Amino acid sequence: MPTVCLWWQGAQSHAIWHAWAGMEAGQGDVTVVRYLYRRGLEANPRSRFTYLSWGLFEKQQGSLENARALLKQGHLLNPRDPAILQVVT
Repeated sequence: MPTVCLWWQGAQSHAIWHAWAGMEAGQGDVTVVRYLYRRGLEANPRSRFTYLSWGLFEKQQGSLENARALLKQGHLLNPRDPAILQVVT
């Protein structure tokens, strides 16, 4: 797994994990991408951006059950988020 700097901690670090996962998604290492998204949710368990991006990533990978679970959880935590609502419905 990637080496992590200590200043990448706290609730706001979810944006760094999210961006890093997006960049790694283009490289094709699914394990690393999932690890980075997971770290983003550990930093901020309510991050609607991370749930949406990770769910869409899983859908692209053909992991429809994982995608549904992530999007459902994101919707439960962010019921008024229009982007998640659009994908869930």
